[in-house]
Amino acid sequence: MAQAGVIRCRGAEDMAETALLLGTQALPAGSRVAILRNAGGAGVLAADVADANGLVVPAFSAQLQRVMAAHVSGTVGLENPIDVGA
Repeated sequence: MAQAGVIRCRGAEDMAETALLLGTQALPAGSRVAILRNAGGAGVLAADVADANGLVVPAFSAQLQRVMAAHVSGTVGLENPIDVGA
């Protein structure tokens, strides 16, 4: 997670503080995003909002899914949005 720049949140307060922090940063280059979710509905909503705001939620190639599968376990699926389950 550290290598990818993931910010781990342990609760709602951490999430709110992280959102405030990220709101002050420069936007990343490009328009492609991956969405990581813990519930199917939330991922679909996030993908819809991303699309409505000009972002692209690309399908992951079979090769990328195989690479991810070798490094993670317990996910419900490796499509984008990625469902890690409850």
